[in-house]
Amino acid sequence: MESPASATRLGAGIVQPEFLSPALEAEFGELRLRLAWAEGLALFFLFAADSRVAGQLRWRLEEWLRFRTMPLHQIVGRGPERLVEDVLEQLLGGGRIQRAPLWLELLESPGLPAWDAARNNLLARMNERRAAIERQVNAPLLIVLPDAALTDVRTLAPDLWHVRVHSVQLAAAEVSPPEIEISPGIILPTITSDIRLEAAEPGIYADWRRLFALPDQRRINLEVGLQAFDEALERFDWQAASDFASQAEEIARGRVARSDSPQALRDLSVSLDKVGGIAEALGRLEEAKTLRAEAQQVRETLRVRYPEMAGSRS
Repeated sequence: MESPASATRLGAGIVQPEFLSPALEAEFGELRLRLAWAEGLALFFLFAADSRVAGQLRWRLEEWLRFRTMPLHQIVGRGPERLVEDVLEQLLGGGRIQRAPLWLELLESPGLPAWDAARNNLLARMNERRAAIERQVNAPLLIVLPDAALTDVRTLAPDLWHVRVHSVQLAAAEVSPPEIEISPGIILPTITSDIRLEAAEPGIYADWRRLFALPDQRRINLEVGLQAFDEALERFDWQAASDFASQAEEIARGRVARSDSPQALRDLSVSLDKVGGIAEALGRLEEAKTLRAEAQQVRETLRVRYPEMAGSRS
């Protein structure tokens, strides 16, 4: 049984551990790589024995996306009678959906006739509306289904199944690794052999360090620093991620001081979010709160001064 220090209890009795089992972490790693390369509508079918394992994977995905300042949009239905209507409305009823992944969890009451029929009807309707969904959704769509639905999907939604990017049966995640208590109220997981850094640093590290050393900051491509930050996160290289985020923040602040152009303000808000994310991951919660509040203030400034840039949906 997991201790209160190693898990967060959310609604519906789902316990979100601070660490996944090696099997589920490996499955997340595969999912993360495919999401990073996904273009346009990218369909993922995830089959889970219960909502607990799906909730743990969703938590891990949300953590990863948070460092990229990107949300995970959850699509929900209001019961079996409204499931088809609600889901199709959220997929097709608004503006074009861009970039941010969508999470459609359909695990409610497997074996209950009303829910099984609603799930099957939804899959069939989505298959019929595939072309419309492709036009409207320019983002990954993760469809989470009960294990028993694996055979049904191929029959009910053959077109969607054929163009899927990835499908997987999720392994259960029962055990969290031991933890080290750093200070009261702050618990960091130990690093196990399943999560290790490669010996050689990636080239993007050196590319960014060369740019950051340039005396003329106007010649620095800040996007390279943000790419180096993302690479460091992929490798769990917390020190490098913290360094790169702080350096990007320094450059962004300098540019805003010279000119509060839309691009300068956007770069500063992104950099502040990344520095805040690292601070939160390392347990510096007050610092993280301050940085995220400043990032939100910068985005509000951008919205007020340049309203034409605030209407795009991410």
